[in-house]
Amino acid sequence: MKVSGLTSLNASMRKKREAAVVALLLFFYVLLQSSTLSNDPWERMGAWRQSDTYSIALNFSQLRLNIFYPQLNYDGPSDNYVQLELQIMPFMSAMIMRLLKTATPLIPRAISLSFYLGSAVFVYLILKRFTSYLPSLFGLLVYLLLPITLLYARAIMPESCALFFLCGSIYFLLRWHLGTKNSIWLSAVFLSVAIMEKTPVIFAGILVLAVFFWKQGIKCLRSPVFYGYGLIALLLPAAYFLYSSHIARFCFVDRITLKLVFSSRILSLFTQKGFDFFRKNLPLLFTWPVLALSFFAFLFLFNKERRFLLVWLLAFMLENATIVASVRFRYYLIFLAPILSVLCGIAAQELLSWKKRSFASALLLTVLFLSRSGLRQWSDGTKISENIAWTGRLIESATRPSDIIAAGVLDPSYINAGYRKGYRANIKYYDYIPQEPKREIKYFIEHGVNYFVVAGGYIYGDDGSYYKYIRDTYPLYAENAYCKIYKLSEDQNA
Repeated sequence: MKVSGLTSLNASMRKKREAAVVALLLFFYVLLQSSTLSNDPWERMGAWRQSDTYSIALNFSQLRLNIFYPQLNYDGPSDNYVQLELQIMPFMSAMIMRLLKTATPLIPRAISLSFYLGSAVFVYLILKRFTSYLPSLFGLLVYLLLPITLLYARAIMPESCALFFLCGSIYFLLRWHLGTKNSIWLSAVFLSVAIMEKTPVIFAGILVLAVFFWKQGIKCLRSPVFYGYGLIALLLPAAYFLYSSHIARFCFVDRITLKLVFSSRILSLFTQKGFDFFRKNLPLLFTWPVLALSFFAFLFLFNKERRFLLVWLLAFMLENATIVASVRFRYYLIFLAPILSVLCGIAAQELLSWKKRSFASALLLTVLFLSRSGLRQWSDGTKISENIAWTGRLIESATRPSDIIAAGVLDPSYINAGYRKGYRANIKYYDYIPQEPKREIKYFIEHGVNYFVVAGGYIYGDDGSYYKYIRDTYPLYAENAYCKIYKLSEDQNA
């Protein structure tokens, strides 16, 4: 009994030390990211998506605090409700903004970073089920230092939130796979929210099906738990997206699904553009050492103990080969980060069991290379886009919050940076907006537009005639080194 009690005490102390090391590692990660948490959304990396998400948070806070009515600043003067992901982070940000009576990018960035840290804890807990302490710590380090996660962990985007619920779902599914009964329902709830945050994570369902088949065989098709999981994980997101398509003015999820998933673009992997996207971005955002270690670990997944990881990897390789190859947005690659980090932990476990000293040095070099590459991209990507900032400052100083603007840009960050509502001009996207310059300007004026913004000296998609018409017809109202504002209509309240 004494020996057993001493062993239990030592195990408890060891767990506390390990938890303290993980907590300390996450604390230093927060310190690393803290210097960028107050950055404006219009960074070099993801300005469009970050500024859109921040504008949704501001509109929640200032206009309508209802998570089912996310609103952008464009393309229209008001009530620009959109069908997007469930806006958990912007909604939480808006509630804190109202509570603190202040609006700052620090709030949504801190929330995103918190979700990311939660996902890191889940990644570590998954690793602990397959490896010993040091390889698990190595896999966690990889997850924290990947260039893609360093960039997007604190971004004002839904990726960190989606990662948290995805990793949580996989962790609770693994626990159920290994014998913990009720964790299957937590897995279902987490996966449901993850899908509502980013629909491509639905590919995790392949892993869910595999686990049910391993545990119950063909009998799973008669299991109430199987259908209960499906109802929670799939029915709730389906209901949300169906509802949001009815109340939204712009149904982006439906359009993307029809344009990409149910079209020949789903085979984009087999095109030159798809191949070039992965050839360029996988080494850039994950680094060659991580890809090499992941491939090495892949060779050790073909056994019963690790088949869970094999199916997880294959599921998200399929997601990348279809959805990501079609969309070709860099941040969509982030859902490879958890499984590749886990594979690096598996590789560390295998390497350390061979020749501890030599391979420990190789793993240390991997971390150093990863840190150098990740921090370099993080430093560059988190710099503010001065062009957008200059435009935003002029719009904000020269116009009033109630003014409606039109801007000759495709990227709405220029509108968001001015904290105004309005239209993007000459994008030729909406059937109800005329596509000829004079008629489009007339449409804008009839819908309350006061000012036209020209950023960078040109109008998007213009052959020169649109800008010439603006210069020849309307007076220059304000300008700075990068931006000019033309007055379209008389101020009725002057």
